[in-house]
Amino acid sequence: MGNKLSKSHLILLPFVGLCLSSCTIYDFLYRGSSEPSGEDFSDSSVEFDKTSVGDGLYTSNDFSKTTLRDLGYHRGMDLAPSTGDINVLVLPIEFTDYPFSSATLANVVMALNGKGSEETGYWESVSSFYQKSSFGKLNLNFHLSSAYQTGITAKKALEMNMAYTLDGQDDLINGQKWVNDAVAAYSDPAHPLADFDSDDDGIIDAVIAVYSSPDFSKKSYYFTYGGHTYLDGKGDSNFLWAYTYWCSNQANLASPKANTYVWLSYDFFSQGGVADPH
Repeated sequence: MGNKLSKSHLILLPFVGLCLSSCTIYDFLYRGSSEPSGEDFSDSSVEFDKTSVGDGLYTSNDFSKTTLRDLGYHRGMDLAPSTGDINVLVLPIEFTDYPFSSATLANVVMALNGKGSEETGYWESVSSFYQKSSFGKLNLNFHLSSAYQTGITAKKALEMNMAYTLDGQDDLINGQKWVNDAVAAYSDPAHPLADFDSDDDGIIDAVIAVYSSPDFSKKSYYFTYGGHTYLDGKGDSNFLWAYTYWCSNQANLASPKANTYVWLSYDFFSQGGVADPH
């Protein structure tokens, strides 16, 4: 049947994709070229290959050639290459009430860079998973920087985030602020920022910001703003959770800037105190 797909089975594909991708936070990868396709994404119609009509099959010509990076480009998101040797910048974001321990940071490194079952005994790290699932075409190397000291508590950061969310006072008082501040403070002669820009476009390929406080599923964060009491994670805010977002930065070839990043708690790298990239 070559590259043909039965029409009777096609309807299952969106649900398969949803099951595989609905909970992932590592969405900084893309497939395809680095240039936008120029397609009108508001038009969902598909021009079908007439040769497939009548035989109950679709061919590869029936589908849009739009890539995930094309879609990201039109939303101002620069997504990392999905093949090659890619260095990912990992930024520990430390709040004063929850300092990082050496054991916590060791779990982060193991969950991201571990050699998979050879080193852990049973599970794959993020790096080994992508290396194996890509058949060796994608090699992710996660570099853990020194912890960035925010100088404030997690609750204060949450209150600042809500000021942005409710009043729009400052469009950087959320994960973007800490990512941008941590990148600006980053200094490692052995691993300059240019090492994290494999496609030389002035944008860091991928950033993972790991904050030091528990996420809202582990701890309740109540706070008052504008005379109202709010609870993080209950529809008021999801600041201390996990998501992929982007910074609105201009490209800089001399000192690459952050764009797409993952924001998540250290909780996501351990289970029962043991490293686990769940």
